[in-house]
Amino acid sequence: MCKAFASILVLFAAFTLTACGDTQSGQQYTEAPVSDTENTMVAVSESVAYTITQTVEALGDRAKSVTMVSKIDTSQLDDQQKEDISADQGRYQQLSEDIPGVEYSSKQDGATLITEIRMPLDNPQVLKQLIDAGLLQISSENGETPQQVSLQEMKLTLQDQGYTVTMK
Repeated sequence: MCKAFASILVLFAAFTLTACGDTQSGQQYTEAPVSDTENTMVAVSESVAYTITQTVEALGDRAKSVTMVSKIDTSQLDDQQKEDISADQGRYQQLSEDIPGVEYSSKQDGATLITEIRMPLDNPQVLKQLIDAGLLQISSENGETPQQVSLQEMKLTLQDQGYTVTMK
């Protein structure tokens, strides 16, 4: 695994929530209809060196929070890749301290590094901070900061990224 891939993997593992639109392909964010139905979506991406699980809690089509857990087999990494991951962890810890409601933790279990981040998605001010920090890659039709995240659009984006997605 190359150095760049290892750094991207950690960023991907912690913050790949390009939920409401893929700005590269020109898809745009759309307002989610209001519903009182609770939904949970679980998205999993696996390879030899990592497993990433994203669990999204929603009310109707409005995503309320996402919890991302990554498990990285550090025995597959060289020393430089491990250093890069360590530096990235410091960045994520700082962001969790700077953005209200964001929780981050990491632990080493043998050769497996387990990171977990929980981000609230139902507060427009926090959503703006997540977007401004580059943690969410979403857009709206009018160019303003979206006020919510669409579960359906998140599902489509994650499937496009190769995740296996199930609804519960």
